[in-house]
Amino acid sequence: GAFLQVLAMAGMSFVVTHLPAQYAGLGTVCCFSFFVVSFSLGLGAVTWLYLAEIYPMEIRGCALSVCGVINWLSCFTVVFGGRFLSVHSAC
Repeated sequence: GAFLQVLAMAGMSFVVTHLPAQYAGLGTVCCFSFFVVSFSLGLGAVTWLYLAEIYPMEIRGCALSVCGVINWLSCFTVVFGGRFLSVHSAC
């Protein structure tokens, strides 16, 4: 899981720096897709397994629903808030 994520990020770094601009976009998409798949197979399920174990049976359904909503809202915020960030403005 995590090792494959590291390989995907290293591959993306290589693609961006060493490939021509016409192939960099496709290579970046492939490396990012590989990263997402390796996260889903490895560390992605750990959160849901952990959450299912810490709540008592009486409130488990409601608690996991709230956690799911918070997870989706957090992802939404990161994805749509990320376009306002720029590497050039951070340096």
